[in-house]
Amino acid sequence: MIAYRPDIDGLRAVAITLVVLYHGKFGLFPGGFVGVDIFFVISGYLIALIIFSEISAGTFSIGRFYDRRVRRIIPALVVVVAAVLAAGAVLDDMPWEFAKLAASAKAALAFYSNFYFAGRTGYFVPVSEVQPLLHTWSLSVEEQFYVVAPLTLAAVAGWPRPWKRLAFVAAMIASLYFSMRGVSRGEIAAFFWPHTRAFELLTGVGLAAAASQLRISPLAKELAAAAGVTFVLAAAIVFSRATPFPGFAALVPCLGAALIIHGGGETRVARVLAARRVVGLGKISYSLYLWHWPVFVFAGQLFGSAMNIGQRAALVAVSLALATLSFNFVEQPFRGASLNWSRRRILVSAFAAMALCGAGAQAIVTSGGWPDRLPAEAAAFAKANTTEIDIDNLCAKKPWSFGFRVGICEIGSRDDVAPSFVVWGDSHARAVAMRLSAAADSRGLKGYFFSRASCAPLFGYEGDGSRKTDDPQKCQQSGERLRQLLDKQPSLQLVVIVARWGLYAGPPLSEPGIKAPEPASAASNRTGPQFGRLLRGTVETLAGHGRSIVVFGPLPELAFDLPPAILKAKLKHEPAVFPVDWKVFRDRQQDILPALADIDSIPNVHVFYPHKVFCTGQTCATSDSGHAYFVDGNHLSPAGVDRISGLIERAFDDQTAASASAGAGR
Repeated sequence: MIAYRPDIDGLRAVAITLVVLYHGKFGLFPGGFVGVDIFFVISGYLIALIIFSEISAGTFSIGRFYDRRVRRIIPALVVVVAAVLAAGAVLDDMPWEFAKLAASAKAALAFYSNFYFAGRTGYFVPVSEVQPLLHTWSLSVEEQFYVVAPLTLAAVAGWPRPWKRLAFVAAMIASLYFSMRGVSRGEIAAFFWPHTRAFELLTGVGLAAAASQLRISPLAKELAAAAGVTFVLAAAIVFSRATPFPGFAALVPCLGAALIIHGGGETRVARVLAARRVVGLGKISYSLYLWHWPVFVFAGQLFGSAMNIGQRAALVAVSLALATLSFNFVEQPFRGASLNWSRRRILVSAFAAMALCGAGAQAIVTSGGWPDRLPAEAAAFAKANTTEIDIDNLCAKKPWSFGFRVGICEIGSRDDVAPSFVVWGDSHARAVAMRLSAAADSRGLKGYFFSRASCAPLFGYEGDGSRKTDDPQKCQQSGERLRQLLDKQPSLQLVVIVARWGLYAGPPLSEPGIKAPEPASAASNRTGPQFGRLLRGTVETLAGHGRSIVVFGPLPELAFDLPPAILKAKLKHEPAVFPVDWKVFRDRQQDILPALADIDSIPNVHVFYPHKVFCTGQTCATSDSGHAYFVDGNHLSPAGVDRISGLIERAFDDQTAASASAGAGR
């Protein structure tokens, strides 16, 4: 049994204080998010120390290890997740958002929320501030570590010491390399992935492994602890959301935490950390971590994000109160301090509660966010509309992540026929991909779908600056990959191009009182007047070798998400119609429409104009009586795709005729 160190609970208090003050936007610690990294080091240290101690004493048991983890983690987590779902049922008028909340609840309970959020949001982007369970990503990373750590440490316990050191160093270097690589390439998932965070937990493991072997003087301990405090404070004060993180920067708070722990329990720093009230805060740090973020998120929904410092301080007080109750009436009883139950009964109860809560979350997801709790008209609209692009079962052979990477897959007919077309585009191409695939399938045609979000399907295009890309040349590389595909398969005689052209050549989209969705940096990186040259050059290149090119023109766009706006209007019994003014559309497409008209004269090039389906007179329709034409402000919904189904069918007219002629010739 390892000796209790109150200073480590004190270090937990420092970590949770940094996190809460950062999330509360008090402005004291712009890098307060490093508190999570301190938690990782503490967890790695304590878990490894316990395992090493028990292996040395011959008492180590995998079952007992997981028993402690379950009783420590699950009960409080289940209570918080259940409370968040209950609050969401009351506060989330938007069924789509409630369904997303329930999906994140499932991920939190099953400890894969880091993967869930890695594919949906970034930690530092505004949309993350409305995700009540976003913070559970770090618990998932820890739990994934707990799956690997005891088995690995037990397996290598008998290795010669040089081999163990080599394995540890290799794991540290590999994790740090992948973390730095992911950060340098702008991969949002690098913030959430377990292997890009492993080096932080391994810092604690390494400290635990070296603890019994290092003998340092009291002065050296004092210096180490002081240096550790300096590193932690420097990271919390100097770092900000603009800091590339984790990567190399994460070593600063991790090293700081390790030095404080390594200093031992007798230093001046340790004595401060071991103060009764500091330790008390550290003891409830897990519950406080669980409660504070949902409190902040739901308060933001109720009162708006512009709360004053007094209101934010009140939210911290509420979080502390909930954490104290959770610690005393959930954490402690289930850890065996006062609950007079057998260990088996505690475990069964914990897992049963987790399963029940997870089943409730799944029911919410299956129902589409429980729309029936809304008035009839609003419920009917919510059931008939979606806020997600439908890409299920798109790929005939291999699906791939529709994230930031370039993806290629087969669409259309699943028969054994030669691919004859390529659909190339950005996320707007994804919105119509299912219908394009169905149209091709009905004609017996097979092809490829080739897409990358926020990359214009133009040769020579490098990026618009509106979001991070994997690397600066990724958009250009996607064009090169298409060239290679066309060169290798001469049967590909049709290229269908679909894109949100206004993102790349138009001015930033905004309406009075509504913030533009693209950051200011995007405007300076747009192709602007170069758009026409790039578009014509791309089309002329593709049209070589007798290929046909179909280009879909722009759509009307809104500066806000349409389905929630319509639903909110219906709930308030207000007009639920949000047309786009023709002048707004025309001004946004001022460089685009002339460029499209120019390429329409090139042989074998056909330009389709979807906006003509939506725009009549002085306005462009964005909905009918029961359906929004967009899933957000610009991506077509199934109902919107229905409106342009005639254009989609026409895209394959030439190939259908060619196929019929070939059949007649045979």
